[in-house]
Formats: sequence, C-alpha cells, structure tokens
Amino acid sequence: MLKKIAPFFLMLIWSAVSFAALPPGPGLSGFWQGYEDGGAPIEGQFYLTQKDVKGEKGEVESETKSFLSWYGEQRTQYPDWATIFHGEIHEDGTISGYWTDVPKGQWFRNSGFLEIKMDNPNPEKACVLTVTKEEGADFGPTKLVRKYTKCKLND
Repeated sequence: MLKKIAPFFLMLIWSAVSFAALPPGPGLSGFWQGYEDGGAPIEGQFYLTQKDVKGEKGEVESETKSFLSWYGEQRTQYPDWATIFHGEIHEDGTISGYWTDVPKGQWFRNSGFLEIKMDNPNPEKACVLTVTKEEGADFGPTKLVRKYTKCKLND
C-alpha cells in the first residue's frame, strides 16, 4: 500500500514546494507577473535577479553598477515561449537591455531591445516595471508586477 501512495505524496510535496510564495530578494530580485496593455495578466511568470557589480580596481572612483537579469516562461511544462533578459539599471530608474527567446518554448526565434521604467527609482520599493521602448520583435507583456508583496498594478 505504501508503495502505491508514496509517489502521490512525493508529487504533492514537490507541488507545494514549487508553488510556495517566494519572498522578494534584494532590489528587484524576486517573482514577477506579466501584464498586457489594459491590465490583463498574461499566462507566464518572470524570475528576476539584480546584481550590483563594483568597478575595476585602479579607476579614479570605483563606481558600482547594477544589472538585472531574468528568465521568463509561459508555463513550466511545454511553454509556447521562454525568454531571458540582461540589462543595466540606471540611476534615473530606467533599465535598458536585450532579451531573447530560448529553445525551451515552441517560439524561440525572437529577440530585441527593451527600455523599462521602474515606478520607483529605488529598486527595493519598485512594484511595477513598464516597457517604455521596444526594438526588434514584439516582447509581449507591457508591465511586470512584483508578486507575493502588497504591490498591485495600479499602485
């Protein structure tokens, strides 16, 4: 009997761990939801990581630059799309960088440049990222909203 129900319990535990609320990380790091124009959520999620990198030694003033990377996918199994992004976070609250589809999704031939505006120039307090400029292929979502926080699209 135990052999018959053990796989079920393992799957249940895996599901609970996989879908547990992820606490927000430092800066923009965390779990974000994509939205279309008009505020409709898209089927997909984005996992963001912010990294701060100190400048090279020997420079007159060693400056720290912040970078944002993400992996996004429509769904975890058999997604139509999956994408990665890497860009620089600027002091004025904008982010500029490049995205590309990856071959996990069925559509993986698109790429382009994005300029994104944070609703708050302090990454720790930003709730909404809005695509303000897009070059190349159509990226899809126009906004990303931080999940598992008090953030809402209309904040």
